[in-house]
Amino acid sequence: MPVLIFGVASVSAAITGPASPWPPLAMLCAFSLASIVLAPLAAAAGLRVAMR
Repeated sequence: MPVLIFGVASVSAAITGPASPWPPLAMLCAFSLASIVLAPLAAAAGLRVAMR
């Protein structure tokens, strides 16, 4: 849900107003980097639980 919110905020800032679209884009990049780091850990934990 936050990805949708920040995506809409970025697009609306780019289209309608003088506000900069870069802060919401920076948050989207942060979410992407965090998910790249945490996804293998979550997958490993899920596989570990499934093997028990």
